[in-house]
Amino acid sequence: ETPLLSACRRGVLEVVECLINHRVNVNRVNRSYMLVPIQMAALEGHAAIVERLFRAGADINFNKGREPAGKYPP
Repeated sequence: ETPLLSACRRGVLEVVECLINHRVNVNRVNRSYMLVPIQMAALEGHAAIVERLFRAGADINFNKGREPAGKYPP
């Protein structure tokens, strides 16, 4: 699990901000979950993190052609 995905799962906006400021890839697919960080934040209900990732260029539908691990909220 990447630091960004972990912060998104746990809802730690300050860590997300720090990682974005250090130009982390916000669309990196996690191989265990087959999710990108914005999808994890959405699944966990962290709206402020979803918004911040979106402003940083994250794509809620990004999955590199792979099937997601679960359904996403509409």
